[in-house]
Parts: sequence; structure tokens; C-alpha cells
Amino acid sequence: MYTPYSIHKMATYPPGDFSFLLKDNDSFSRMWAQSCEEAYRVCEKNELWSFFKNFTPPVAKGYMWWAAGDLHYNEWKRVNTILSKIDKGHSGASWACLMRAMEKIAKKGWHTFVKDNAPANNPPVLKKAKIISLGHSF
Repeated sequence: MYTPYSIHKMATYPPGDFSFLLKDNDSFSRMWAQSCEEAYRVCEKNELWSFFKNFTPPVAKGYMWWAAGDLHYNEWKRVNTILSKIDKGHSGASWACLMRAMEKIAKKGWHTFVKDNAPANNPPVLKKAKIISLGHSF
């Protein structure tokens, strides 16, 4: 169920605007937001959303280890070839995370992606938060 706040977050970020992922002067968040924006544009331009909506990589292999002989490998190879043109130094793991982000957008929709990933403190004005240890390691 959408709350008034979650609806506000969705209205704040039009499809393809990943600025909600940015954190103060953080080079990783800039790189991640840029990668997401580029992948989103490539999916739009090349009509790749149906692939991400209709296919899931093999269990225990994911996007990193999807190989010849696996179900739907040829379709994945085609999509990966198109998307790899935007690859700017991704590891296999970060590339797989990017593919999962595109898969989530395709399967759950842009609004759900924003709702699940935008900070709870009403961006785009982000403030530094004090980290409080609860005795857990993550």
C-alpha cells in the first residue's frame, strides 16, 4: 500500500532519474547512480524490458554465471552484449547487481523501485546521519 510519503517520493523522481541514490560527496554512489541511469536508458532504447520482465537467470548462477547450455542463455547473451557497451569497470558482482536492479524495475515497476530504494528522509536534500551501533555486524 502506498502512503502519502511514498507517493511523494515517486512523484519526485521520474522514470530513469536515479538521483535518489546519491549521497553527499560519495564517489561510489555517483558511479552507481550513473550506471543505473545508463542501463535504464539502454533498456529503454533497445526495448530490453521484456527480457528482464520475462526471464530470470538460473538458480545458483545468477547473472554472473549464466552460461551456454543454460535455459534462455542465447537471449541473455544478446541482452548482455547490448548492455555491456556501458560497462565502465564493473566487477562481475556489481554488474550482476545492476542487472538485478533492471530486473526489479521491469518486474515490479519504477515506483516500487524508488519506494524501496530512496532514503526515508525525503530526498533530494540529504543530510548526514550519525551512525549508531546496535551491537550487530553487517
